[in-house]
Amino acid sequence: MSRSKLESLPNEILYDIIEKYINEVDLLRAFSYQLNQRFDAIFSRSQRLCFNFIQRRKDDFRICMGLLLAYMDKIEPLAISERDTPGQVEAFLSFFPSFDLFRQLRTLYFDFDCGTVARNNLARHQSNVEYLTVSGMNFTLDDLGNIFKLARRLKYLHVENFDQGCSRYGNTKRDLKRLAVDNIDKSLLQWLTKYVNCGGIKELIITSSKEATDALNALRTCVTNMDFLCVSVSLLVTNINVFVASNNRIRHLDISHCEHTFNEQGIILICKYFPYIEHLNINSKGLYNVPLIKKYLKYLRSLTFEMKDYYNNGFDEDSASRRLYYPLQRTEFRFLINNPKMTVWMDQAAFDDSYWQNFALKPSATERTNIPFSRLIL
Repeated sequence: MSRSKLESLPNEILYDIIEKYINEVDLLRAFSYQLNQRFDAIFSRSQRLCFNFIQRRKDDFRICMGLLLAYMDKIEPLAISERDTPGQVEAFLSFFPSFDLFRQLRTLYFDFDCGTVARNNLARHQSNVEYLTVSGMNFTLDDLGNIFKLARRLKYLHVENFDQGCSRYGNTKRDLKRLAVDNIDKSLLQWLTKYVNCGGIKELIITSSKEATDALNALRTCVTNMDFLCVSVSLLVTNINVFVASNNRIRHLDISHCEHTFNEQGIILICKYFPYIEHLNINSKGLYNVPLIKKYLKYLRSLTFEMKDYYNNGFDEDSASRRLYYPLQRTEFRFLINNPKMTVWMDQAAFDDSYWQNFALKPSATERTNIPFSRLIL
């Protein structure tokens, strides 16, 4: 619903929509830069608010952190996540070290790509919670016991073991969500069309660097709704017309299979063929070109890259975990290191950070061979 249509509704309907159906992150984002006394009044009188920060842009997160104090005693469901938004949970807990002021909090959802937050730091935030879901961390019986001791009002607990979460794809056939292929042949295509609901496949991973265009085209014809594509740069460049048909749906592009160049021309090509990319995974020496992304990839939320030994940079696992932020800088540069990769939650501040200039190349007697984007003519 557009903002103008929302504003045209009577107050009685707006109260019902705000309390039951709307993610308040969207509402604060829509009205954050203008004075609107009517919505301020409705917000202040609403009895129940929902805030879901899963896969939100960092600008949205920062806006909400500045406004959340006014509404925290009305929040019932709250969801925070590290999935493609590295450092979000840490940043949230740094703003709100205790959930005691969230007096109406009843449902809390934590979502992790990996265990980046200490269990004891997680457990001490649960005094009022009735419904708790934790995803992506391996919990022991002792950890669960601590949760029950601290969350005395807990009615429902769901802990998804990380290994169990990964194995769920292997137990399904018709509802397959992820497909990884190395050699595309006729028998594979026959199996897919016969036993798999290909329209439900969201993630396509092609590990081979050489595939015939006809085979790729046949596969793409089957997999029509993917939003995640993992493919080598060489295969992508030589078969770009095959993938272009799906470009408007792809939000996550992983081209880190082999090392490649990353310059302005390459960024322009990604923008041309995959204009709505939100998450990009690369494997390149040219990270000093990252600030150029903000000119072309308008929707990018996170960038993942490999930290190679030939980079001169000041970050490692220990220093990353110890890095401190002043109160007004706590959301300036948020990142997650999971060797050998680093993921940065991107926004204007992250693009402008001087960190990217730290990636100077070490002298090497042997030049590495990079796969260029320039083989594809604009």
